[in-house]
Amino acid sequence: MYGAGDNMETRGGHWQGALLVLLVCAFALSFLNFKGTDDTRGWSRFIAQTQESGLVGGYRAAGASYPYPPLSFVMLDLTARAAGKIGVSERTGIKLAIYGMFLATLAAFLAYTRKWSLTGGLGIALILSSVALAYIDIFLAPFLVLALWALHREKWWLFAVLFAVACLIKWQPLVLAPFFALYFLRARSLNGLRDAPWRRVLVEAFAPAAAVGVGILAIFGWPVIASLQHALGSAPLSAQALNLNWLYNYFLNVVAPGRYGPLLNGMPNTVMVDQDIFTGLTRVVFWAAMAAVLVLWFRAEKTFENLMLFLLLGYLTYFTLGTGAHENHLFPAVLLAAVLAHVNARYVPVFVTWALAANVNLFLFYGIDGRTLPFSRMLWDFDTSVLLAAVNVALFVGYFVLVMQRQRELARSAVPEMLPAAARSAGVETGARATQSGKI
Repeated sequence: MYGAGDNMETRGGHWQGALLVLLVCAFALSFLNFKGTDDTRGWSRFIAQTQESGLVGGYRAAGASYPYPPLSFVMLDLTARAAGKIGVSERTGIKLAIYGMFLATLAAFLAYTRKWSLTGGLGIALILSSVALAYIDIFLAPFLVLALWALHREKWWLFAVLFAVACLIKWQPLVLAPFFALYFLRARSLNGLRDAPWRRVLVEAFAPAAAVGVGILAIFGWPVIASLQHALGSAPLSAQALNLNWLYNYFLNVVAPGRYGPLLNGMPNTVMVDQDIFTGLTRVVFWAAMAAVLVLWFRAEKTFENLMLFLLLGYLTYFTLGTGAHENHLFPAVLLAAVLAHVNARYVPVFVTWALAANVNLFLFYGIDGRTLPFSRMLWDFDTSVLLAAVNVALFVGYFVLVMQRQRELARSAVPEMLPAAARSAGVETGARATQSGKI
């Protein structure tokens, strides 16, 4: 099932994969002194707020102003306390925590997949966003990986708890929730919903996740909801995500600079979603596309491989067509693609493609140290980010086609399995009629 990649791992190649993982971990350590993006200033503000008002009070005072769930504050607060205990600066403490979660992510993925080479590849894909640029998306990574492992093992309650924790660190994984819900129901038609395992879904999936959510809400209060509303509220068409809305932003700057603002040194000038009806239509496009993907998933066979295919498709729909997506928001897609490559090695190119796309998006705006590119991305007064955004949109379309082709393959493979049973049934029925006819 897994192809040549797995055979290589079972032919005594484990030690080579282990050395690759060791090399990746050592290489990642060399980025600890990198400055990171200006997001680190936000982490310092969070920490200052919690030190002044306490963890709960700090989040209640500041949480509504930021699109971050409370567990991100918790982890940053713990990081600052640990840094003080060991006598290092706050920034160094944050970078050490990020590196620790980077190692935890690789350990979780290796424990799940038992594939050293794929784990090393995942590590390479995550270094820039985590240890180098100091994004805290890595904080959710071990929980999301272990949640997928638990679901693969049919441990629904454990999945629900881990997934809820991941969502309460960063909101982005919530995009995946409807896909998980449809997977639990296992129905492919409206009539099939009557036979869905509703009791198991409510007891083993919904209740544990709800318990975590209600518990966090009881502790941190209404700012948790306000933070989510902030994340879903007014936003730029694209916050440096190389996607369709980045192209649309560029187009509006070129054709209507008086209304939407001119290009800034040849680069897109931020346009807000709620500026007028033409920008607001982007929300309609996104929700229509997401609804279409969910309908396709509802009608698809509910295997774990198919789940991973549609999880990645759904998340890429958010990144490619959603408004307000940031340059680092491809991070969960890299994790999903890595798990998909584990489930079936035919998708290793998918993992490599989106890992590269995620890193290119980050590199184009922040280089490798969080400052800027050491050279201009302009080519003959043309912003190359526009070209890369167009490539990402093409990659998204290509992945959609791949998923649809896989569904046709599954449908064709199901027909031969059904025909013999139907033939046997017809044969028994014919024989019975003949016997009955002979008796008469």
